[in-house]
Formats: sequence, structure tokens, C-alpha cells
Amino acid sequence: MNPKNKIKPASYSVFLIFTIVGLFFTFHCNNLQNIFAYNLITQKRQIMKVAVTTASGNLGGEIIKVLVNEIGADNVIGIARTPGKAEHLGVEIKRGDYNNKEDFNKALKGVDVVLLVSGMDHPDNRIGQHRNVINAAKVCGVKKIVYTSIIGKDGSSTFDAIVKSNRQTEKDIQDSGLEWSIGRNGLYIEPDVEYID
Repeated sequence: MNPKNKIKPASYSVFLIFTIVGLFFTFHCNNLQNIFAYNLITQKRQIMKVAVTTASGNLGGEIIKVLVNEIGADNVIGIARTPGKAEHLGVEIKRGDYNNKEDFNKALKGVDVVLLVSGMDHPDNRIGQHRNVINAAKVCGVKKIVYTSIIGKDGSSTFDAIVKSNRQTEKDIQDSGLEWSIGRNGLYIEPDVEYID
């Protein structure tokens, strides 16, 4: 594993903090000891351009608010399937439907870091949707992907299909050649109840 990349389990109460930290810090792993180290971008006080997917959602919107306070609205891009629903955030909003890779080829131009919030479509559709973002990130020269995955093991719960789709996205990100941080938060029960067999 590249020492710049790390998968971190997180409870929902600390997940927002992890996500913000994942954008600015690089996680290093030395045996069982985790050490936080400043990314060169923040050490040199250089400002980076950060894009946040699902800007019109609860998590995406909250992360954008924190980022605006940290690096300024000019350095944050919100990406939303319906841009009008995220205009209230006070940052540049670009169209980004997970089903349309061209949206992300446009939206991620000039971006240094993208926060990929896991999609809420049926688990069978999520892998391809997430790949649209990952591939666009590579094409556009994005340096780092921060991904909001979920906790759980394959075959251990009613949410197995959701866990499997997230693990595949984790692998796709790890194989992308980009720097990455992956946080495994608890399930958001509301959107996934309809997928329980």
C-alpha cells in the first residue's frame, strides 16, 4: 500500500471530520501506528481546488460549508445532478450526474482533489457511476480522490450488495494511480431500505 493512501473506519460522528481531514492531510501507516502528516499542499500554504460531489445532499452540502471556511469559496466547486438545488451554498456549482461521464469530464477540469460521496442508486448501478467519476478524475489530472465508503464485511449483513459495491469502488480508486483517502462510515439507512431483500 502506498504510504500516502489509507482506508480509515469511522463512526458517523467523526466521519465528517475524517472527510475534511482526508482532503487536506495524507494518512501514513507504519505497522499499527497511524501518523497524520501535512500534505505538501497545506504545508506550503498553497490553495488547492476541491470538488465535492452530491453538493445538494446533506453530507456534500455540510462539507462544502466547512471547506468554504477553510480555503474560501473560490477554491471549492460543488457538483450536483441538479445544480439549482445547490446554488445556496455560495460556491461554483457544476452539473454532475453519476450516470453521465461527460458531466464529470467537464466538472473536474482544474480540480486538485475530488470528494466522491457514494451514490445512492441501486447497488448494481453504483460501480459504473463511481467509475465515471474516477475515470474523469484521471483524465482531468486530479491528484487525489477522497471517498465516502461504508463499514461492514461482505456476506455479513442484509446490506451485503451495498457493501460489495462500495468495496469495488474502493478497489477501483486504489488501482487508479491517484492518491486517495477512504473513510468507512455507518450506513445511511433511509436511502437503502428499499434495497433490502
